[in-house]
Amino acid sequence: MDQELEINSDVSVNIDVEVKSTSPDFLLTHTIKRIQLKTEGMGQAMVFDSDKKDDRENQIGKILSVILDKPVDLHISSEGKAIEDKQIEASFDVVKNFVGNLNVINAEILIAVPNKIKPGDHWVVEQNKDTSNKSTFDYTVQSITNGFAIINFNGYINDKQRKVMQGVEVKFTSSATVSGTMTVNALTGLIIEKKSSVSSKGETEIMGQNITFSSSSITVSSTK
Repeated sequence: MDQELEINSDVSVNIDVEVKSTSPDFLLTHTIKRIQLKTEGMGQAMVFDSDKKDDRENQIGKILSVILDKPVDLHISSEGKAIEDKQIEASFDVVKNFVGNLNVINAEILIAVPNKIKPGDHWVVEQNKDTSNKSTFDYTVQSITNGFAIINFNGYINDKQRKVMQGVEVKFTSSATVSGTMTVNALTGLIIEKKSSVSSKGETEIMGQNITFSSSSITVSSTK
């Protein structure tokens, strides 16, 4: 409709992760302990902090209560992909717009690192062969000091989805480029710190109308 809409969001999620086992795949218990949101757009601002009692009792707090302080077991393959439980995924659907899906959360926690990596090593991880829903990432080891590796990465993500929202079918199509660097425990693949930049564009089709969009974001995550 020849209109430009700018929305700025700042999201912070504190997650407790306990490693239950590492063979043959990774089994983790994942608990979201705190979510902080700040969104500004169309002249309005929305602020939420799950540590505040009043926020926990408002509409957003009631939506996010589905996942806050609720331990969830995650199975992650040796290739670094989440093996998702459909029942868990169904309970997460209502809050994905706030915190993302399990693969996105997993990508901030753990990476499958080849054995005995050394500076200069390079590998590629590709998920989903369907060209409409596909991601490819390139990783290069920059340096290793005291068992911790600095890894540079870049990649792209194609995503195409259909959802029914309040009885109306909505189609989402997007593509994104990602780049960044992370500090990783070279033995376990646990991500100590990660900084990434994402640029995306796409289209939403709803009730016969197409709405194009573009966005950019910078994400910083760390393990304590």
